[in-house]
Amino acid sequence: MSIITIRETEKTETGFTARLIFGDRYSSASTYGALGTLAQTEDNYPEARNYLQQALEIYVEYQYEYWAGVTREILKGLPE
Repeated sequence: MSIITIRETEKTETGFTARLIFGDRYSSASTYGALGTLAQTEDNYPEARNYLQQALEIYVEYQYEYWAGVTREILKGLPE
C-alpha cells in the first residue's frame, strides 16, 4: 500500500468515524461505498462486499434508488 493510499484511507476512516459519532447515517453510506471501492482496488473482495452491502442497506432505507442501483451493479461485478 502506498503512502498516498494510507493517507487517503486514514482521512476516509476519520471522516467516517465523525459521521457515525454525530449520527449522520445517510452520509455514512457514501463513506461505506468509498471504503468498499478502495477495498476492491486492493483486491480485498470480502471487505469490499461488506462495505458495499452496508452502503446499499442505507441507500435502500433512505429510498435513494440511483445510488442503490449503482452499488448493486458494483456488487454484481465483484468476484466471489
